[in-house]
Amino acid sequence: VNIERTFKNIILADFLVMLFLFAAIPFESEEISKISDNLGTGVLGSIGSDWIFFTILGGFVLIYYINLILLYRFVYFAKTLFLILVVLGILLNLVSGPTVSGALAFTLELLDGVIQGAVLVFLYFTPIKDKFIK
Repeated sequence: VNIERTFKNIILADFLVMLFLFAAIPFESEEISKISDNLGTGVLGSIGSDWIFFTILGGFVLIYYINLILLYRFVYFAKTLFLILVVLGILLNLVSGPTVSGALAFTLELLDGVIQGAVLVFLYFTPIKDKFIK
């Protein structure tokens, strides 16, 4: 088994799962949308309008996607940036308030978490880590 090919396939899987996750959001049921509209907005929503939250989220997602490309190409700083983005993603989830999602979106969120964990294992505990040395 080629570990480099496996790592690259996991990166591609992360890219696709995130893409499917954002594509699934508009197809949430009307019940989910109504419940979401009645939930609090969290810390980020309380400091301003929704555009602040979506600007931060959009910037985060853009940087995350760029970092996946850098990981795929074994750019040395992408390893550290990925860890930082995972931690920031967790913190962003903690301050973004309560959320409700349908079965598909929830499953994709779980799958993305598993994939991120696999990427971290590859980056720090396999020979792949040596490909990111400057």
